[in-house]
Amino acid sequence: MVTLCLDGGVNVCVSLFDDRAVAFQTKFDQHTSEPKVLLFTSINPKVVGGKLFLNATSATHFYFDSETSVGEKHYERLFGNGANGDASTSKVVPAQKIEPLTVAELNQYVLAAEPQNIEFLCKAKVSCLQQEKGWCYIGCSKCARKLQRDETSFTCLSCDRQNATGVLRYRVEFSVADHTDETVFVAFDTEMAKLTNVQASEAAHILGAGVDARVDNDFPPFLNEMVGKTFTFQLRLGAFNFTSKHQGFTVSRIIAEHERAPLPVFDNDGDDHGPDDNDDDNHGPQAANKQKVVDAENVKKKGANKEKVVDAENVKKKARTE
Repeated sequence: MVTLCLDGGVNVCVSLFDDRAVAFQTKFDQHTSEPKVLLFTSINPKVVGGKLFLNATSATHFYFDSETSVGEKHYERLFGNGANGDASTSKVVPAQKIEPLTVAELNQYVLAAEPQNIEFLCKAKVSCLQQEKGWCYIGCSKCARKLQRDETSFTCLSCDRQNATGVLRYRVEFSVADHTDETVFVAFDTEMAKLTNVQASEAAHILGAGVDARVDNDFPPFLNEMVGKTFTFQLRLGAFNFTSKHQGFTVSRIIAEHERAPLPVFDNDGDDHGPDDNDDDNHGPQAANKQKVVDAENVKKKGANKEKVVDAENVKKKARTE
């Protein structure tokens, strides 16, 4: 995953998968210096929970700094001739390398390392959901912090607002384990909505509850389906995780085992795009069946033409006899 800052100052995360991720990591490692400008092509944008996510496809290519004319112009605008590139105060966020850890390594890291903000990847199986912690909460529509409920209204202590607007949001705690150890992860609204494709408010309606109702501990059925499945979790650690009070790790992304980059869609423009084209009309068993039908039609046409020729010959013979 690569975190970038767009021209408008908005940070966006670009996710790369499989061979595209390997190719990017290799190019990044071989680059003489940390790239300041990155250009990606053929990416799929997706908005989840009001945030923009960019997913690479199998057709994605990436270019660093001045490898393209567009990148070169952008680089010169940010850093001039490149001499002060390292000292620039530009908001461009460099690519972040996220190291994979086992559960045991993760637990040991927060005990031994100094408090810091850092991210890791951890592949583990969901062993159970923490049913007693519930699956959602009523959060402030402005800051997403949990609201304090009064008799007839909500109060946001963080925003110091009374009569705050409440929005139902996910907060799911679950136990995970791998072959080394076990621990507890916590996933919030954006991550769970992206994984399930169901907003928390929609899940509440499935259970017959709404924002104004006291949501009980009954979990929506699609959340229970997480148990027994293996995911790769991207974890965001803060200073709190390095204290004795922390009870779980916050999840910033959940990647299912079967998740793959979507294939590009090609227009049928007559060009030869190669064997990776999704051109079912010219390849595979459907194409073979189609060819058989065409051959059968050609046979019929040839037979009909032959019959016409025979009829014409008979007419000529009859004319000679008369």
